[in-house]
Amino acid sequence: MTELPATLLLRATGVDMRATALWTQRSVSACNAASPHAALLVLLAAVPSWWLTARTGFLVPVRGG
Repeated sequence: MTELPATLLLRATGVDMRATALWTQRSVSACNAASPHAALLVLLAAVPSWWLTARTGFLVPVRGG
């Protein structure tokens, strides 16, 4: 069983999350309706990723000979 169908099975009744809305619309081939959800999920994931890499100094170039 993959992670998203397990999320769909274990969610509270009447609660619709952005990931489940994206999965539902993608499964019925409603790509135009699913694209705003996908873009928002990517944007929301990019912010903490950027913050963590900036905080750890991973993107700082190494100087030296």
